[in-house]
Amino acid sequence: MKFRDYQDTIVIELKKFDLSIANKKVRWSYKKAEKNGVMLSKTTLTELRDIHEIILQHGEDNHYNGYSRDRLFQSFLKDNMFTCYYEGMIIGCLILCKTGELEMKVDTCVVNPKYKHLEVYTYLWVKGIEYAKAMGMYLLDLGGIYVDPSPKTKYYNITKFKERLGGKVVRKDLYYTNPFYVVCRKVMRYCKRKGYIK
Repeated sequence: MKFRDYQDTIVIELKKFDLSIANKKVRWSYKKAEKNGVMLSKTTLTELRDIHEIILQHGEDNHYNGYSRDRLFQSFLKDNMFTCYYEGMIIGCLILCKTGELEMKVDTCVVNPKYKHLEVYTYLWVKGIEYAKAMGMYLLDLGGIYVDPSPKTKYYNITKFKERLGGKVVRKDLYYTNPFYVVCRKVMRYCKRKGYIK
């Protein structure tokens, strides 16, 4: 027997995305990153160690386990992984995974917090959208959001950021065999949305 829960996410219909007519703040942030010299390239094997350190730090800062080295290597082999550079230094990465014949998902997008002021996140997300579109994909899943989050939580800014990129909110059903886990998910989601958990 399986028990149902859900995950809200934002999905972009890629053929409708055009940076030239995108949200004004998205265009400004992207151009600022470009002007600052932020660059993106396909990840090479020698870059994985630095990327893993950034992912681990991001996980520690946001209270999750992040990627193991093995998982990162497997993702390097089968997914679309990109390294973000600034002044010759690795400052972040973007991982896109294919979830269907014409669908992709943003699996990971992390940036060294020292460089967030360069508008790197917007740059990475836009590049990811453009890459998926160039690959002939129809949809890009931007990952989970919290619908109507409290403005006092970090999830509010994350949700609003993804909304500015365009697309629509989609609720996806998830099924689990452990009912206790489903209950915990629902409680955690409510607490995060209301700001009881940072």
